[in-house]
Amino acid sequence: MVKKLSLVFVVLTFSFLVLTVSILKASAIHYDFSQPPNFEPDRNASDKLVYDIAFNSYYHGNVLPDNPLWNLKVIRDRLWILVTTDPAKRSELYLMLADKRLGAASYLFLNKKTDLGISVLTKAEKYLEAAVDSEQEAKMENKINSLDLVYKISSASIFHRQIIEDIMNVTTEQAKPMVVLSLDYPKRIYRETSSYLVAGGMRPIHNPFE
Repeated sequence: MVKKLSLVFVVLTFSFLVLTVSILKASAIHYDFSQPPNFEPDRNASDKLVYDIAFNSYYHGNVLPDNPLWNLKVIRDRLWILVTTDPAKRSELYLMLADKRLGAASYLFLNKKTDLGISVLTKAEKYLEAAVDSEQEAKMENKINSLDLVYKISSASIFHRQIIEDIMNVTTEQAKPMVVLSLDYPKRIYRETSSYLVAGGMRPIHNPFE
């Protein structure tokens, strides 16, 4: 019993330290519309995987969803969400996590780890949905200039759809129905955010898929 409690304490302590470092390093998300999506993983000088997902380049270590240590990252993310009480900042956090999960999912699909890829892709789109919910909460509390965040989420929804469409081209026929289901998230989120932008007097972002 004591050994189990000690192990739990070590895991939680490690997760808290990782969470603290992540928060300190976190920065705003910037979207780049100039580059087409690129699913191919690259490696930088420190041998870390680089995922260029068109709108963002995220530098992942080797702890990906197929790594036994992945659960520690999941715990870190949940703790991070838990301690982020400001709804505007939480929306930004959900958006960042959605993008990271999307990059991890694309990596898994490219490496033929389809079942795990579907699970991670679904989580990515649920995080994107949560970003909208938190943005609306922030709007109700008058925490931010909500339209700036809505614009960012709307942009993300288009790129999420673009990458999911590309995943369709590399996955198996058996997996395609599940991938198609994940497309419902960015489609719906684009419609919702577009209506919010129009209501706020802004022009919706051009959707190349419609």
